[in-house]
Amino acid sequence: MIWWIFTSLALLAVLIIVLLLLPYRIRLTGLRDGEGTFLTLQVGVWNLRFFRKRLGPDAAGGAGKRQAPDIKAMRDFTSRLLGARGQILHLTGRVISSVNLVFLRVHLKLGLGDAADTAMINGYLWSIGAITGGSGKIEITSEPDFFHDDVTGSIDVEVEVRPFIPAVTFIRLLGKRPFREFLSGLRNPGK
Repeated sequence: MIWWIFTSLALLAVLIIVLLLLPYRIRLTGLRDGEGTFLTLQVGVWNLRFFRKRLGPDAAGGAGKRQAPDIKAMRDFTSRLLGARGQILHLTGRVISSVNLVFLRVHLKLGLGDAADTAMINGYLWSIGAITGGSGKIEITSEPDFFHDDVTGSIDVEVEVRPFIPAVTFIRLLGKRPFREFLSGLRNPGK
């Protein structure tokens, strides 16, 4: 009877480790046109997509009254953040190192109302696109629009994330008191 429990726990641990070792692909696609801004977030493993969420003007919800910020809660959050800054920077470094850019494509149609400003900003974007275009992963294109005062375009970015190292780092940081206090402040902001 006991060996079934140990076997079940071992299989559960192996399953969790395998799920943490898989390379997850996160893709964000955005479009801005005259009708509004739309974003699509997709998460998958290999070529299998298991999460897709479309964000746009419909998903924004009602605009209610804004509440005044709680100064005491902000002060407590800031002090906890500063107390755990070393651990947060360590975790941030691990998260950044586990992210690999697959591709980034940006296409803008840019009009600023003034022809000189439009040409200058498009020149900057063209030079950035020329510098990053050699990598093969990044493609930035820009098209001037001298007749309209609007910015439209699309963005498509995909990254590959391996969450094992950040998860292990997060678990190790739970042993540090400032990091635990910071997390408890995130869960209970007013306390």
